[in-house]
Amino acid sequence: DKVLGLTAIRSIEETEGGFVYESKDGKVVFEDRHHRLKSPHYTSQATFSDAAAAARVYHGIRQLDSLPFIFNDLRASVRVFTVGALATLWTHPESGASSPSIEVGSSRTFWASFPNPDSATDAKAVDAWTTPVATTDYTWNSAADGTGTNETANVSVVATKFDTTMKIVFTNSATVKVYGTLIQARGTPVSVSDPVTVNSEDSTSQTRYRKRTYPTPPMWLPDTAEAQNWCDFNKAIYKVPLPFLELTVIGNRDNTHLTELMTRDISDRITIVANNYAGLGINRDFYIEAEHHQVHMDGNRNHVVTWLLSDAEPYSDWWVLGVSKLGTTTRLAY
Repeated sequence: DKVLGLTAIRSIEETEGGFVYESKDGKVVFEDRHHRLKSPHYTSQATFSDAAAAARVYHGIRQLDSLPFIFNDLRASVRVFTVGALATLWTHPESGASSPSIEVGSSRTFWASFPNPDSATDAKAVDAWTTPVATTDYTWNSAADGTGTNETANVSVVATKFDTTMKIVFTNSATVKVYGTLIQARGTPVSVSDPVTVNSEDSTSQTRYRKRTYPTPPMWLPDTAEAQNWCDFNKAIYKVPLPFLELTVIGNRDNTHLTELMTRDISDRITIVANNYAGLGINRDFYIEAEHHQVHMDGNRNHVVTWLLSDAEPYSDWWVLGVSKLGTTTRLAY
């Protein structure tokens, strides 16, 4: 409720350990945590090298500081959501002489809201609103105190349901002004338990790099078993430094390079060789995490792309049936 769409999506992304991004054709793409363990992501799609005779070379390479990405204390909290029994969740506060009225042929709109900020209930949301029922949820009378003629049958209702609110529109088809002596909204509330937190730590990493707690814990894990798996899974990745690279490639060097710039996409796996002129001692696979294109008009470097790359090994050395080999250093994922 009242959360920006992208913020809500990011909370799901964090819980899953997945990836959300915008595709080249403007679509929103979601990749779960297993996406890069499937074909073609466990096979390098191209090699970029600093060797003089390489078929694909890069213009620049920069190794980023990996210390901010070391985490050796992973924590996750679990909240249990329980759907309660059907109940009255909201009641119009005005009654008697203050009963709301509707003129002949007119309509009135009311917004039922739950939970009430001042309520002592532990309920936090509504699982389902109930469409208002005549005489049960609303009564309209020709007199404000209810002593006149019951005109409920001559008042129609249209309900529009949202997450924590329900819009209720009443239209008066009677021949007299009517008063709402009863207006309420029913539904099934969702209560939230106290949170329970689990964690996973690595003492060796803490001794070497100090204690470093993961800053954005997941919000929507369903139980503590899954939460423990989440902590163990991410600790195995982030407890040691991970190489991160920023790679710049010039597209108009030749057709091979321009094709790569136009073909490569987020999550593609490529091999980087940087143990010649670059002197970084790197010869391994990386995933493309972000890309930035620049088109220059000066004719010297018309099309330049910069890729942000993450080390592929920590994200792909999980044991995958039909792909991984027995007796290697693969790890169990979840």
